[in-house]
Amino acid sequence: ALEFRYLPIRAADWALAGYRDVATLDGDSSAEGRILWDQLWCAVSQLDYRPTPRPRGSNRDRPGARLIDLIGFLSNSAGRNWLDRAGI
Repeated sequence: ALEFRYLPIRAADWALAGYRDVATLDGDSSAEGRILWDQLWCAVSQLDYRPTPRPRGSNRDRPGARLIDLIGFLSNSAGRNWLDRAGI
């Protein structure tokens, strides 16, 4: 799950498929759940960050942007598929 930490959640599905094409993952049945948990933990832990005076152009520089991105993903069909596969 840690290898997916810096990917936007909407790109994790393709990355996970690439990993699975090469080899079976340890604890493969819980991979989606672990990745979602890590994404959520990172998003919530960054809420108290102060925005940089001059953002570098990435939403990751703005507090709350990661959480908003995660909520947006989970509210569409691709995100609901992830929730189903994670057993949530």
